[in-house]
Amino acid sequence: MVREIIKDENILTQKSERVELEEAKEIISDLLDTAKAHIDNCAGLAAPQIGVLKKVVVVRDGNTFFPMINPTIIKRTGSQFNSKEGCLSLEGERIVKRHPSILVSYQDHSGKKLTKTFNSSLSIIIQHEVDHLNGKLI
Repeated sequence: MVREIIKDENILTQKSERVELEEAKEIISDLLDTAKAHIDNCAGLAAPQIGVLKKVVVVRDGNTFFPMINPTIIKRTGSQFNSKEGCLSLEGERIVKRHPSILVSYQDHSGKKLTKTFNSSLSIIIQHEVDHLNGKLI
């Protein structure tokens, strides 16, 4: 189901809770529907942006989105740089400090635990979405 994008900073600045796989599947479905409805402006979407304070995000890789359940950035590498970012929940763009490479632990849509390194644009998107889960806005 396509959900409304939350713009209320009182909700968006709250920390999200870990989620179990079955509950995550329902959230993923709504995140994917909502992200696809905003495909022209959406590189990723976090559950808090649809009003669900659970640790689930979807990230765009090319023309497809992949879900991350309970993602945790384990390691950030490389010198920080300025990233110009927009957000469906906020007006305009902002400059944010990001690392070029991150190591992330998460579960995929089937519940499989993965630890993977992400670089460049995927690294930026994941850092942005994980910030949402931690109640941090750009």
